[in-house]
Amino acid sequence: MQDSTAIKIVAIAAIAVLEAIALLVLHVNGVLLSTVIAVIAGIAGYELKSLALRKATEVKDEA
Repeated sequence: MQDSTAIKIVAIAAIAVLEAIALLVLHVNGVLLSTVIAVIAGIAGYELKSLALRKATEVKDEA
């Protein structure tokens, strides 16, 4: 696993933990939760797109 991927995974986990604490302890409303979910989905989606492009480039280079 590359360092950038590990950093993104840790960032997603940290955001999720902070949001869970905020929801359970501070009783924050759902608007904040939906914003955090959007941020997590954006980070994960960006990483998946990058991974797909790298794989496609590797396959093209092998041919």
